[in-house]
Parts: sequence; structure tokens; C-alpha cells
Amino acid sequence: MRFGCTVRLDFFSENRGKSAEELYNAFGGTDALFTFLGDNVDSVELHTVSEHTDLGLLEKAVSVCREHGLSCTYHGTLIHYTAPENFFSPFEYLLDKGLASMCNITVHPQDNYERIEPILRELCDYADKKDLSIRICLENQRVKKAEMTCGTCADVVDIVSRIHSDRLKICFDFGHRKSNAEKFGEEADIVPEEFYSRAGHTHIHSYDEGTTHFPIHVGKVQLHTNLLALFRNGYGGVLNLELCPDRFCGYYDVKESYVNSISVLKTAAAQAQAMLAAMEKFEQYCDYAEPVFAALETEKYGFGAIAPAAYVFRFGDVKLAVDPSFIGFSNQEEKYACLFRKLADFDAVIITHGHGDHYDPGFLAELGKNVKIYLPDFLQCENTTPYSAEDTIRVGELTISAFPSCHDEIGMEPIQEYGLKLTYHGKTILMPTDVRDYCTDHFKGIQGDMLIAHLWLGRRNGLNLYNNKFIPEFCRFVNGFGASRVFIGHMDDTRRKMDSIWTDVHFNAMRDEMPGSETIKFGDYKSLAFMGFDEA
Repeated sequence: MRFGCTVRLDFFSENRGKSAEELYNAFGGTDALFTFLGDNVDSVELHTVSEHTDLGLLEKAVSVCREHGLSCTYHGTLIHYTAPENFFSPFEYLLDKGLASMCNITVHPQDNYERIEPILRELCDYADKKDLSIRICLENQRVKKAEMTCGTCADVVDIVSRIHSDRLKICFDFGHRKSNAEKFGEEADIVPEEFYSRAGHTHIHSYDEGTTHFPIHVGKVQLHTNLLALFRNGYGGVLNLELCPDRFCGYYDVKESYVNSISVLKTAAAQAQAMLAAMEKFEQYCDYAEPVFAALETEKYGFGAIAPAAYVFRFGDVKLAVDPSFIGFSNQEEKYACLFRKLADFDAVIITHGHGDHYDPGFLAELGKNVKIYLPDFLQCENTTPYSAEDTIRVGELTISAFPSCHDEIGMEPIQEYGLKLTYHGKTILMPTDVRDYCTDHFKGIQGDMLIAHLWLGRRNGLNLYNNKFIPEFCRFVNGFGASRVFIGHMDDTRRKMDSIWTDVHFNAMRDEMPGSETIKFGDYKSLAFMGFDEA
């Protein structure tokens, strides 16, 4: 996966425009900016390159990028287009000088839709004839008029598909598409699936109060929808951040905006890839759940994840399930049928609270005809047995005790919930479940040998790694239980959007602060041999 950032060509000139000057001043000079870019992205898009561009300035810009390990893409223009040899002249110069091995050039359709198709055909034919290492990407436009006209994603894909050249791709501008949707409605600029599959470049920026090219840590940008669709269609081009500092410098710190936007973009890209992998796993539920149940049959001590928040355990001869639920997933009937069969010989099932990812009363009422199910006393469901925080449940040699947990979240109604303490042969496993207040003293004095903690880093906060206050709080919370082994769960829940799903991106940001920690995700099985039950 490659990341890029647009830099205006006049940044390298003594006569910088407003946008280039703001960027130059924010980083304190050329070397400081490009050291930062070299450390954080792979590519720079130089904007704008035309037949009138000073070739010495262009060569200087490309050389600076290369010195910092950055490849280049280019934003061209079809304004005042005259002939293909003129349009391509600066790019042929770079190729001839050995300053580029490939030129990826983005262009706008502008308003000359009656001319854009023959122009693009002419450019592709010229590049073919001269066998140039050049590709053109046609960009979807922001419609600035009072009504929706040409420039939509559908318009662009129609042009590209009619020309049907390997040299012609699409540049997907996220901010332009979002601007059109905000002004004219989602239906006015629908993105055809073929648009994603033909994408060769991207421009990523946010729409904020009627203005585009704002930093993506603020405003609206639709990263979730766009990145998932691009990756699902095999996109392998640059994810290019296209910001215009002159538009937002009076509202946000320019340097901080670049730092934060690159962090958000990288996090979002990793989130999208993690989501697609998790979606595939859940679509093949039985295939991924089967090894967990199979391991429980062969190993006397172990546990595994059978959903983002559901677990199964084996303690010697005792098999226990915690919070088996699939509400919200596709093909529920098939998943529940598989789960029903697998849980049929379990000794007990216990539920911690009433949220759908933990509790499905319809499934439990049916399962409870054959399996003992323990339900918190603040919930009601047929064929279940209530329990409270004062009760001790014994299932063979396993003892289960509950404690009030802390599902409270500022600004939300408190959620009743029990945490669990599983004790077997003198060793304790703690499951505080869906805790969202990590500074509470609610769990003071509760200690265990092993901890299963559910990760939560703030509502709609999944892309905010650059200043997420929950990360240190969560680490302190986890370490406070004194467990020698920690398993972090409630991850890869594809029912959530990428700003609220927790993945390895988040775990990796704090694993060093949580000694003895690892993840437990759907399809994972972990041995409990380290607990020493055989020796008891």
C-alpha cells in the first residue's frame, strides 16, 4: 500500500503562491517538509504540470523528491490544450533525462465534455505510438454550478470505458464526490462499481462547510465506503492526500493538519484491509469456527473466540460458552444452525448483558431447551436461569462468580452488565466485558491470573490514533488487574464502521505498554496449558 501527498510545483520557486507559502512556512522550509514526507509517505504529486511549466523548476522538484526517497505522480491540465506533443513535452523531458520511469498524470475533464473524449483518445494514441511510459487518470469533478451537470463519477467512467485504453484510468477524488453528495444528494453522484475497478489514482481530502481540500481529520470524507470499495476491487495505486493549506490555514494549524491527516489515512487504509479480511472470515463462519470447537474436543484446557464478543472454554470435563450471539451479521440462520449444533453438548452458557452482540433471546430460548443457560437477573428469556452478582455458579469443578461491571459511557444511559470471574483449580480468569470507563475505581482489588479484556477506544474514534486519550487509559486499566497473561478481544467486528471497529492497528499501538498481551479474535484458539491446571 502506497501513500502520497500533493505539493504545488511553485513550492520550489522563489515566487510561491498562497498555498505553497503556507506549507513552506508551516514546516520551516523545503528540507524539513521533505524529510517529514520521506518519513511518512511514498510519493509526492506535483501540481500543476503543463506545457508552459519551467522545465528547470520541474527537474528541481523531481530531484528533491528523489533525494528523499519519494516517487512522483503529476497533476496535469487540459485547459488550453493544443496538441498531444505539447501536453506531453514536460513528461517526455523527465523520461528522457532518466528522472522518471513512469509518469502517472491526473487531469480534470473541466467543462469541455464535448471535447474531452477526442482529446483523451488523441493523447492515448500518441503515447501508444511513441511507446511512452505514461498513464492518464481522468478525475471526477466537483460541480460548482447551481445544479448537477457533467463531472459525476458515472460521467467519468463512461468516458474511460468508451475509450477503453490501458493508458487511461480514473482518479477518484473523494472530496469532490462528497461535495456533490452534500450539495445535490447521494443519488446525484452515484459511484458505479466499474468506477472503482478502473481507478488508478486518488485525491483524498475532506469537505467542510462548503469547502473541499480540507484536512481529513476534520470535515466529511467517506473513507469507510471509498476505501472498502477500492480495495475490494483490487486497487493498488497511491492513496494521495490532496490538501490546500490556503483554504484552511485560518482554521487549523497547517503542519498539524498534515501530520494528523496522514495518520488518519494510514489508519483508515489498514482498517479497510482488516475489515475486508474479517468480512471474508464471517462469510465462511463454519469453516473458521470449526477448528476452535475441534481443538476443544482434543485439548483439556483451552478457549477460543466464536464471534467478536463470544467465547468457548474447556476446563477438564467442563465446556462453557460466554455470550454466543450473531445479531447483525449476514446469513444468520446458517451461522446459528452451526452454532446450535456445536453448543449442544456444552455444560453451560452464561450471558453478561443485553446488547445484541452478546445476547440473542430467540437463539437462547431454543438452545436453553437442552443446555443450561445462566442469564443476568436484569434480563428475561425463556428456558434460562437467572443469576446475580451475589451468586456463585458451580459447573463441575469450575466456579463462576459475577461482579458488577462498568459499561457506562459519558453522555449515554448506563448499561447494566456483569463481569465474570472463572475459577478452576485455584487459578482465576477475569472477564470484565464491555468496559468503557477506564479511569473508574469500580474494579479496585479485583485480581486474576489471566484477563480477557474487551477493547474500546471511544465512540467514532477508531481513526484517531494521533491523540487518542483512551489508549493510555486502557493500558493502565488492563495492567491494574495484575494478570500475567492478557488477551484483548471484541475486535474485527465488521458490523461497525472503520471509525468504531477495533483491529490490530489499535492493539499494535499499545501492546508494548501491556506486558504479556495478545489478541483473541474470531477463529482463534488459545491453549490454557500455561495456567498449570494439570499440575493442580
